[in-house]
Amino acid sequence: MERNYRNRQLSLTEISEYVGVTIPHLCSVFKEGTGMTIKHFLSEYRIDRAKELLANKELKLFDIALQVGYGDGEYFSKIFKKITNLQPSEYRKRIADV
Repeated sequence: MERNYRNRQLSLTEISEYVGVTIPHLCSVFKEGTGMTIKHFLSEYRIDRAKELLANKELKLFDIALQVGYGDGEYFSKIFKKITNLQPSEYRKRIADV
């Protein structure tokens, strides 16, 4: 997932085929090992990468969304806020002020 997080179409099917297990087994083992679902892990991973990109003021928010695997800027902002409690623009402003 860490190599393919940019792929907007990344699916449980692709991941399970890559590792050679069924989807239910993959989900069960992943949650047991990490304490979170694959979807939640992927969202957090993508948002962590987005935080790094937000330091570059030259990049537009939509471009950052695309680079981390979100094809919809509004959905990216929604997920970003859900995870960080800040809009991407608010986060960018805070790190710029530090």
